[in-house]
Amino acid sequence: MYCNNCKQDLPVDAPFCIHCGTATNEEETDVNSSIALKSVETGNQRKNTIGSIVFSIGIIEVICSVIVFFIIGKPEMSYDDFDYMVALPWLIIGTVSGFFTIAFAEIIFLLSEIKNKISTKETSR
Repeated sequence: MYCNNCKQDLPVDAPFCIHCGTATNEEETDVNSSIALKSVETGNQRKNTIGSIVFSIGIIEVICSVIVFFIIGKPEMSYDDFDYMVALPWLIIGTVSGFFTIAFAEIIFLLSEIKNKISTKETSR
């Protein structure tokens, strides 16, 4: 048995080519080619509006926490000053919260991509 894509020799019951990753049966090949075509059309750009908004909020949250830290906690202040004790937790909590928001946006992007792959597979049947 040979791969239709790279023409390499394959085991008889191989569902995918071990050299290039192409599916060996025609139904799988149609699904893979339509998914590959769709990813080429989008140019690896993320078109999920909700994910983009959540990602932007996370970035803004991290930037704002750093700015507020430098406004409230001035470099010349010592550890005993009240302003520094307010600014440091603000920086830590704001940054961690921003990173969690960015991680949530990544989950939204991944779920959207999974949904698109499943719907593409179902429409090709």
